[in-house]
Amino acid sequence: MPDLDLASLIFKTLRVSDASRPRPVIRLGRERLPEQIRDEAMATTDRDRLQQLLAEAAHPAHQGVTLDNEWGSRRACPS
Repeated sequence: MPDLDLASLIFKTLRVSDASRPRPVIRLGRERLPEQIRDEAMATTDRDRLQQLLAEAAHPAHQGVTLDNEWGSRRACPS
């Protein structure tokens, strides 16, 4: 029996076009979780960095996400 591996079976024996080879995996989505963005925003005082974090948090992947604030509630400020 000839040297048989999955690639040779698909591309030689079954004669599937080489152009249809799988492409590298592309990961969709954001690199960081909303909680990570919030934690960095609470720890920084640099205005430019806060603006970058705000832009990152405004990404559509984060829309509709509700996080607890630094006081452990979902309200804007403590009572």
